[in-house]
Amino acid sequence: MAELESFLDEKETLTFLARLLHTDPDRFDPDGTGAALVQSHRGATGGDGFEEVLLRACRAEGLTVRELAAKQAMSQLHP
Repeated sequence: MAELESFLDEKETLTFLARLLHTDPDRFDPDGTGAALVQSHRGATGGDGFEEVLLRACRAEGLTVRELAAKQAMSQLHP
């Protein structure tokens, strides 16, 4: 998995996460906590269940915004 993540463009993953949460990637700290970012944009995705999954993952794994963005990008890969 780490090898695949090495191919990700960090700016693109942060931009994708920002679009998902209806915010500007320049408005958050990539090294900030992922849970705080998701919590501050509750309701943005229109999917309470999806946001809850993001929050649980962030809290359980202690994800930063940067790590959350990479995980979200990886979850979009399809064979």
